[in-house]
Amino acid sequence: AKMLLEHHLSADLQKRVEFHLGCHSTFPSPIESEAVKLIVYNLGYLPGGNKAKTTTCSTTLQSVQHACTVLKAGGAISVTC
Repeated sequence: AKMLLEHHLSADLQKRVEFHLGCHSTFPSPIESEAVKLIVYNLGYLPGGNKAKTTTCSTTLQSVQHACTVLKAGGAISVTC
């Protein structure tokens, strides 16, 4: 995703995108309330990765609930599963 954005977005727009690698159950902190325009979830396991490591219902629900508190009005949450 990062390489695609670097290829297709201007340098100015690239500065507006942040990638955070980690468990979806814990957002990087601190994130202010209503500070995020888009949150994208790709649930399951990492393609080509360890299939024993996968998302769970409990951590996903915890994360989505937190996502709702940091999402700007008019923002979006995308969930692919």
